[in-house]
Amino acid sequence: PAIHRAYTSALLLVALLVGCTSLTARCFSWVSWSPTEYQLMRDDRLRTDAFYHAIDRLAPGKTILDMGTGALALLALRCARASATHVYAVEAEPRAAVMAQETVTAAGLGERVTVFAGRSQDVELPRRVDLLVHELV
Repeated sequence: PAIHRAYTSALLLVALLVGCTSLTARCFSWVSWSPTEYQLMRDDRLRTDAFYHAIDRLAPGKTILDMGTGALALLALRCARASATHVYAVEAEPRAAVMAQETVTAAGLGERVTVFAGRSQDVELPRRVDLLVHELV
């Protein structure tokens, strides 16, 4: 319950910051994080470790979609390292998608992670996925 309240509060704060009065998908469709905000999110060990723990438990043998992978493709890489069969990493921001591809290639995981540049509703995946990972805050 405390985590849910904190998460909901964070979502409401983001909604207000982008000029929305309720938690609707259109409020978050083009939210863009500054490098500092992205670094704070990335370095939040409590949050990141919770994602990693869930991925380590659920990813092995699965085909996964990481929606909104970001420039560092953190969750996509973790899924691949946790023995996912394949990971589709989708990123709407073109520059971040290019960086995500570079990150995946540098990590040597290009054969197990496919990066798509585009909005999730516009991307055609080659096959059905078993699991969706997505982080907003």
